[in-house]
Amino acid sequence: AADARYLLHRVLYAQRDYRKATGQWAKRLDDLKLAGATLEGMQLETTRTGFEASTTDGKLRGWHIRSDARIWADR
Repeated sequence: AADARYLLHRVLYAQRDYRKATGQWAKRLDDLKLAGATLEGMQLETTRTGFEASTTDGKLRGWHIRSDARIWADR
């Protein structure tokens, strides 16, 4: 779970940098240029109010983060 949360936070910070530079949220993970990050299974989508990124941990539990930094796991 810690690895999934760490990766989601990296996406959050990269998204904030991207938005600061371009004025919009990245629509693709490739646009974030996360060096050294394993993004296999990571999903990114823009929403009406920001973005949401999702991934799974080693136990295949889903983890999510929104543009307002709220992070949660599937039950």
